[in-house]
Amino acid sequence: MYFRNTNDGGAVNDPQLRQFEIEHSRQETGTAEEGSCSQDGADCSTSNDSNRYKKLLDGSYTLTVLNPASVEGGRGIQVLQQAVPMRTSTIKVEFQPGRAILVTQNVLRFRLYEPDLRPVGWAERTLQVDGVTIPDSRNVTDDGVTICKKDVYLLVLPTSSGTWSLCSNGESFGQRGPHNMGPARRVAEHRFIIVTGTRGPALVTAQLERLGVYLANLFHLTSDTTAPVVKDTELRTEDAELHNLIVIGGPQENSWAEGFIDTVPLRWDEKGMTLGDCRFAHPRTGALFLARHAGKGLSLVLMGNSMSGVEDVVQLGRPTIPPMTRSPFSNLVPDFILTGPDFQRSGPGGYLCAGFWGNQWDLRRELISCAC
Repeated sequence: MYFRNTNDGGAVNDPQLRQFEIEHSRQETGTAEEGSCSQDGADCSTSNDSNRYKKLLDGSYTLTVLNPASVEGGRGIQVLQQAVPMRTSTIKVEFQPGRAILVTQNVLRFRLYEPDLRPVGWAERTLQVDGVTIPDSRNVTDDGVTICKKDVYLLVLPTSSGTWSLCSNGESFGQRGPHNMGPARRVAEHRFIIVTGTRGPALVTAQLERLGVYLANLFHLTSDTTAPVVKDTELRTEDAELHNLIVIGGPQENSWAEGFIDTVPLRWDEKGMTLGDCRFAHPRTGALFLARHAGKGLSLVLMGNSMSGVEDVVQLGRPTIPPMTRSPFSNLVPDFILTGPDFQRSGPGGYLCAGFWGNQWDLRRELISCAC
């Protein structure tokens, strides 16, 4: 299986060049000013290679995040979870000698780490977050430390108050974070397998396999990615856990679909689908949704009340403006979409429901738009 590494453009994204830069630019986090040579024309005769340019920088900095999965962080801070997902979050930082003052907005969980370049020196600073002093913040390891609001896993309303303290990484407790946030396209940012169903009649099984091959070809043509297409009866659990999954077909057609439906608020029966207070019973209804898979992994399920509904949501992966093609499901596809009978004629105007799941893979009214 062959996957290309993502590239943000430019030769400096070459892994070998980046490693070289990190190794030769990494600075110790000492505070001694001797020989820092921070000004042109200064006397640097007392400086040496081990302490030059190692003075910690002070000043202010603002980290702005819309999706924690899209921003790795800056100046030693990474947002891991938002109070209201997919809304603007900010952390304003004031670096002063010996301490750092943070003011957050729409943030429930974040990580401190020591950058390879331009060190912050967390071990030498006291930390204050929204007026709360974090006593153990100096214990920043290579993996960093996670800070969240106390009882964050029990919070329901984004306006709930909480006290900041050290905590563990919530993704292991079913919380969403950078590894399993949406939107839908992120299922293909890790090794993935396309799984087609075999539970239905022979004609349906053959059609699902054709749709799987169609998607695999789209990924190959648009992203140079080889995506294996596997039948649900042939996919081993140990292989599935190492990959993200794109599951084609609902519980009647695909044995893997039912387990993923149970992890999200969408409900299905032989007469249709239900999401919140909305019932979708029209035969030509399709559903595309992200679901939790194997801890920090993702699955993308494509199903419908009929094969026409399944075919409609598969078309959400179709390139929109050839030859300027995008990777499948990367154009205006959030965590979930339900399409209706007018989708073929109206495009997005034929959506019945669309939006993002909450932090616990729950339904949040402020994150969705439905017509039912």
